[in-house]
Amino acid sequence: MKDALYFLTQTIGNLVVLIFILRFWLPIFRVDFRNPISQSVLKFTSPIVNKARRFIPSFGQIDTSVILVTFSIQSLLIFMLLTISQNTVDFSLVLIAAIFELALSSANLFFLVIIINVLFSWIAPYTYSPFKTLVENIADSILSPYRKMFGPIGGLDLSPLFAIIAIQTIMIFLKSSAPLNV
Repeated sequence: MKDALYFLTQTIGNLVVLIFILRFWLPIFRVDFRNPISQSVLKFTSPIVNKARRFIPSFGQIDTSVILVTFSIQSLLIFMLLTISQNTVDFSLVLIAAIFELALSSANLFFLVIIINVLFSWIAPYTYSPFKTLVENIADSILSPYRKMFGPIGGLDLSPLFAIIAIQTIMIFLKSSAPLNV
């Protein structure tokens, strides 16, 4: 029973955190907010974020209210998972672990976006879907520094390969440095 509760809590919690992470990254990557998926993310997160905005100012493009809400949800999720697994809870470690988990989740999101974008370019390069457009917008923002650095090699765009290597290196570092394994 405990394993099922842990699984459900972790799965639902990670999905909610992922939606809030998307909410944070969408304006930074200048994603089209007329996209139905972007609108769904905004609709899901707005009730909480708008309340937090009353007390927390933004700094330029960085929406600190989204950061604080996402951090709070991630901290609560880690606390709940540790409680379910009956581990002792040190709140300072929970807060530090939340930072690591958010960074890992962002890196995982970037990794998956790049992989999905590459698959779309092979399988359905000239089709339209809101999901494909969203993935392309995010992937182009992630890959643009690598495209500037390396450019096409022999007519091939190898920037996804270099980006994935960098993201995986960051993920390995974060996993090995994380204070809690949740």
